[in-house]
Amino acid sequence: MTINASDIETLTEADMATRFQPTVPAHKDPATEKRSPVRRIKSLFAESRAMIVIEHYLFQDAATYLRLALINTNATGFLHTPFNSAWEQRFHNLDILLSETAAKAHEANVPFVLVEFPSAAQTAALVLNDPAQKLDPDAINTRLAQISSSHGIKFVNTLNAFRETPASNKLYYLADGHLDGEGQALISGPLVEQLTDSSDPVIAGCPVLHAQGPR
Repeated sequence: MTINASDIETLTEADMATRFQPTVPAHKDPATEKRSPVRRIKSLFAESRAMIVIEHYLFQDAATYLRLALINTNATGFLHTPFNSAWEQRFHNLDILLSETAAKAHEANVPFVLVEFPSAAQTAALVLNDPAQKLDPDAINTRLAQISSSHGIKFVNTLNAFRETPASNKLYYLADGHLDGEGQALISGPLVEQLTDSSDPVIAGCPVLHAQGPR
């Protein structure tokens, strides 16, 4: 199972309350879809290919990206310790979900592996490594490792691979925050290693070719 900070941020109380109910497809109301001229203009700029390209290259600078990302304190609260009450509640919700899922996996004798995909903001904080910012890019991984351990889940920490790779903040499509091909390859190295070659492998006895990082 893969997870990132955005997945945890969007885990709401409503999600928890309805998690055992069937998913109901969302139906858009045409009346509410009508947007004002101002909103249509903003949408036009947001969807412009030129604006996406400009945004991508502007955000290649870690300091610029992080400065803008930190404006949304609700989304980037996982970079600050101690966690605020909102993030503590989100981790509590995640703890419940992982506990329930792990119980089913253990009952079926299926290994449960949790992999954290570092966010662009997390990696930018790693690259800058500025004590004045008082940011802790490892905090979310530490909490996820604690939760995983309490439920017998194998946690794969990929953050060190990004820490050891120069300019790893540039391994994202910053227009949407997803890892590019080289970033995906950077994830695969520690994932394969910890699944097969660690002191406690999930998949034992499997010869593998070690994944190479970005060139």
